[in-house]
Amino acid sequence: MPVEPEIRTAAGVVRGRWENGVAIFRGVPYAQPPFGERRFAAPVTVRPWDGVRAALEFGPAVPQSGTMPVGDDCLTLNVWSPDLGSAGLPVLV
Repeated sequence: MPVEPEIRTAAGVVRGRWENGVAIFRGVPYAQPPFGERRFAAPVTVRPWDGVRAALEFGPAVPQSGTMPVGDDCLTLNVWSPDLGSAGLPVLV
């Protein structure tokens, strides 16, 4: 099992980590930040990136009242998969 699993998304490659036999990818962007003219509009596909993007930490929370860390790039997914090379296995998103 590789130390750092990598998967290709429509926007580019992300690198996660194995934890207890499960491949975990945290903070994978799926849309551009929902601010400015994109506020209250349908999500706009994230811009592709070059190279490998680390997906090791949860993405920032959407701004709201509370104490959680927030940030502009808040439209992200967290993905857990038991086996990246198999089909038909459960994937938690």
